[in-house]
Amino acid sequence: MANETLVDDEIDTSPNGGSSAPGKPPSRPELKRLNINLPATLLEELQQLAMASGKSMTEVVRTALGLVHVAYTQTGPNRRLTISDENGRAMKEIIVPR
Repeated sequence: MANETLVDDEIDTSPNGGSSAPGKPPSRPELKRLNINLPATLLEELQQLAMASGKSMTEVVRTALGLVHVAYTQTGPNRRLTISDENGRAMKEIIVPR
């Protein structure tokens, strides 16, 4: 697929891939703690997603932020993301709010 973008657990927007010098492996970013308030139903959904994916809730949130980053930076004026099957057939379309 020509416009395929891989969303990783971390998005690095630095010019040289998070490395202090070209040719060196990327350094790990300093971690900061974030506390958020969620409705109970959303917290339950986050817990279920984490269990189903075998990831921590932090990893699920990082992936979600990566998807939102793609949605806001890689979509056109319509702000639509399409989820396709292995044959490229659109299965679901997500409209990203402004």
